[in-house]
Amino acid sequence: LDQMPKRRYGSISIKPDKTGLYYSVNGNDTPRIYDHTFGQPGTADKEIFGAGYGASELVYGSISDDGRWLYVIVYYGSAATQTDIYAQDLKAGGPLKPVFKGIPSRFIPQPAGDRFIVLTNHKAPNSLIISVDPLHPEEANWKELVPEAASPIEEFTVAGGKLYAMYLE
Repeated sequence: LDQMPKRRYGSISIKPDKTGLYYSVNGNDTPRIYDHTFGQPGTADKEIFGAGYGASELVYGSISDDGRWLYVIVYYGSAATQTDIYAQDLKAGGPLKPVFKGIPSRFIPQPAGDRFIVLTNHKAPNSLIISVDPLHPEEANWKELVPEAASPIEEFTVAGGKLYAMYLE
């Protein structure tokens, strides 16, 4: 049984091979993502993300349902008027890379195979849903899936190969 130090944990995702997990810690001015190997003490955990972020940001990490992607969301401020998204292809290896960074908009991703389906208010106050290749995330490559409407999109999900959006009326 692994025992973790007393902290403010934000998210925990077990690795697809079940050898460990990724978790986020927020608070104490040091939001971070760590890599923990089962059977090792928490003091041996490796920090993999968060250097340079401080008390006004929150970080959360998650693994996609198919186990391919580790993705990190950085929320700026309590209203999260801006979010940065980073992704790492766990099957191909390599570092976490920015998908959305420094854009003054909110991005909420859901990995779906080799793409991220993303709810965003970028250039759309009532939000829209786009599809983005996290390996080629330039705005010119974004594909609009659900356009902005008169009613704001509150949330979405991808299930059974279909995209469902919930609007606020």
